[in-house]
Amino acid sequence: MLKSYTHTSIEVTDINLQYPGTPNTLHSGLYLALTQDLYKSSNMTVHLLPPTPGYTTTPAKLLETGSVDLAICPSESCIAYAESRKPFFHLQAIYAICQRDASAIVTTKASGLNKMSDLGKGGVKYGSYNARYEDDIVKAMVEHDGGDGKGLEVQSQEGKLSLFGKVRKGGEGVDATWVFMPWEGVQAQMDGEELNVFKPGRICSKASSICTG
Repeated sequence: MLKSYTHTSIEVTDINLQYPGTPNTLHSGLYLALTQDLYKSSNMTVHLLPPTPGYTTTPAKLLETGSVDLAICPSESCIAYAESRKPFFHLQAIYAICQRDASAIVTTKASGLNKMSDLGKGGVKYGSYNARYEDDIVKAMVEHDGGDGKGLEVQSQEGKLSLFGKVRKGGEGVDATWVFMPWEGVQAQMDGEELNVFKPGRICSKASSICTG
């Protein structure tokens, strides 16, 4: 349900849109429309909202509670909500932001973890966002590459927005994590840091979508 109000005799639709993480190239179309007054020309007032501090509440959860009208979230969120069969709430994907998967599991070149199977050696820590299917997907990727998925140590207590920073620093309790290449990947490239990039490929898809309840 979208909120509406009347302004100078013209009905204006007021929309709160929640995006995940730091604004990046994945969100450029939303900001371009904002700067070009495209929302205004369609009688819409659109508020692009940053994530909650520490990413303690996901965009999908904020949508469920009615705190926002639209949310950018992984396609897995729609699948998870469909499987949970929560009464009176249905998460619907209405627009795909990416034409293809823009995410990957990454490690630093300096870590020596040069293959996905290396993550299953034992003692390697994967920084998890605690998404419903995430850890199983990563373990499946390790096994698909010939490694031991059970050997992967999942670290789920770290702050979600600090995971990539810990991977880059090394020795911070996180050796690998899942990132969006148009943001964290570009950030590392601009800093001259080489990453080992393991794309989900056919195993899974983490493309982002705009969702509504």
